[in-house]
Amino acid sequence: MKEIGGFFELELNRGRMYHKNALAFNSGANALFFFFNNSDYQTVYLPYFTCDVVIDVAVQLNLDIIFYRLDTSLRPIVDISKLNDKTVLIYNNYFGICEEQIGKIARKTKHLIIDAAQAFYYIPKKNMSSFNSVRKFFGVPDGGFLYGFKPNTVKLYEQLNNTTYECNHLFKRHELGAQKSYLFFKQNEEVLINNPIGKMSHVTRALLANVDFDIVKQSRINNFNTIHDYLASSNELKLGVVNGENVPLCYPYLCQNGDLLKQFLISKGVFVPTYWPNVKKLINDDSFFEVHLCENLVCLPIDQRYDFHEMRFIIETINRFEHA
Repeated sequence: MKEIGGFFELELNRGRMYHKNALAFNSGANALFFFFNNSDYQTVYLPYFTCDVVIDVAVQLNLDIIFYRLDTSLRPIVDISKLNDKTVLIYNNYFGICEEQIGKIARKTKHLIIDAAQAFYYIPKKNMSSFNSVRKFFGVPDGGFLYGFKPNTVKLYEQLNNTTYECNHLFKRHELGAQKSYLFFKQNEEVLINNPIGKMSHVTRALLANVDFDIVKQSRINNFNTIHDYLASSNELKLGVVNGENVPLCYPYLCQNGDLLKQFLISKGVFVPTYWPNVKKLINDDSFFEVHLCENLVCLPIDQRYDFHEMRFIIETINRFEHA
């Protein structure tokens, strides 16, 4: 029986779950682990430019890994004919803006998994597989959704435990800001990495039900396009204006001195991540496009916390750097 009385929990709305037809795990990596652990795939094509936790999943399951490169339009350089019932390609929906590339690959093969860790809003077409990560888009302690699971694996999923987390880093981020709460965030990241596969926590489910997904979506699109109007001509990545089919994680700005620009932005209070430093351990050749991405890609924040005013500040800060 449900408990009655006692102290109050957080006041949260009871809205909709965006990925209602997917299985909800405690992380994107564990969603991928579940997929592979219940499939017949033995070999996986992975991009050099990817998160090391995806590589770790393949290693844990003793899958043969074949790394592939990207062209300057973020398309995979892969011989699609080598994919089969035992061999699958993982392609990243980079920055949430690669729907066009995905469509072209999907028309050539069904042996495809979309890594949508940077593309929360992406929903694959019928009979396609994908997994995502909730924490990159929303202030929640855990979460990842999986599409493309076999019907006979749902019972296995239902046997998993719900995950429980401390949410201290989220509250401290709200009260103290990013710098003073970063240590608590890193501690939660360590907990996530070491957590066994499980269902999404009740806290994350409740917090997601509190999100207005349409407002978040439009905010990200608007902010992206504001930045794009200014940086498109100098961006080495040739990006188009985004619309409802592509909901961006960030604005990926690639330039020759991106490593210095990142340091300058951070010094001015604009925090930009580096995706993914592990790439340089896989590649010894600095001429690779992926090394250039790792070193000089500046991922500008355009999320729902901000509007035109913050975007103008970012643009002005970049302008100051360029004319220093």
